[in-house]
Amino acid sequence: MSVIERVREQHPALKLRGLTRNPDSLASQLLKAKGVEMVAADMSDEESLVAAFKGATAIFAMTDFWKPFFAHLSSGHPDPWVVSETEEVDKGKKIAQAAATTLSTLTHFIFSSLPDPVRSSGGRIRTLAHINGKAKISQYIENLSPDPEGRKLADVTISLWCGYFMENYIEFDINKPRKRADGAFVISNPANPSIPIPHLAARNDVGLFVSALLNHPPQSLKGKPVVAASTTLTYKEAAANFSKVCGYKVKYEQMPAGQLTRSLPGIGAVFEDMFNYLNDFGFWGNMETLNADDIQVKGNLTTFEDFVRQHDWARFFADPE
Repeated sequence: MSVIERVREQHPALKLRGLTRNPDSLASQLLKAKGVEMVAADMSDEESLVAAFKGATAIFAMTDFWKPFFAHLSSGHPDPWVVSETEEVDKGKKIAQAAATTLSTLTHFIFSSLPDPVRSSGGRIRTLAHINGKAKISQYIENLSPDPEGRKLADVTISLWCGYFMENYIEFDINKPRKRADGAFVISNPANPSIPIPHLAARNDVGLFVSALLNHPPQSLKGKPVVAASTTLTYKEAAANFSKVCGYKVKYEQMPAGQLTRSLPGIGAVFEDMFNYLNDFGFWGNMETLNADDIQVKGNLTTFEDFVRQHDWARFFADPE
């Protein structure tokens, strides 16, 4: 929704087309009422994507790892990480192949990706399926063969790397402030308290980055990924914002090594590897990137304090650990 709203505001001459598996759904009907053309398509069906993308001048695409992952996890799949990554990569390839059929009209293919942790870590970190898949799709896009006229999808592609979603503080238990016996609330994970974390208010701000990118020919960015971050702060600073806004004493404590693995059997080890990667290689894997200033993002990005003020945190502070 953020992308649609911001592009409508900043590029009113563009005609917007949304893809949905159910054009008759309430969400689709609401978008239609705003002038968005809603087209039936499924990321698992390449032919439907080809039809939906026909004539497009710009495409914003993203794939979802987590919804299939939690479905596989709840169904008892023996390895939800691997199967979810495989499914995500397959869908990403279909999106890329379909987009490549539109190169006679396409000027921007903006793909929500992430840096390659295997490459950034020199092969040390290989378990991050929720990141690996997006990096593999980007590599696939880079290697796609040209069309009969010699045009390549990679030439019109911009990789948009999204920061840590602020919404994760609401949706994932690992980020929930937990009450201790002394009355203090603690946010705890294995991240070094001094590591800067790019935070993104995904539901509000992604559209500002996509809208800004439409003003830049992809070639002008010289292949550099663009990082979407509303603000950058440490987990210690995030805890201080909760204290300031909510009126409770909230602090950040770094988890001891191995604790996350033990506390979340079956999935904790991958999350612990993710934080170890973050501590050693940074959120962007020490890669050269462009930021909001570089692409002249227009509009006010959400501060973390504003994000905290925009939500009701009473249930987090009401429940004891």
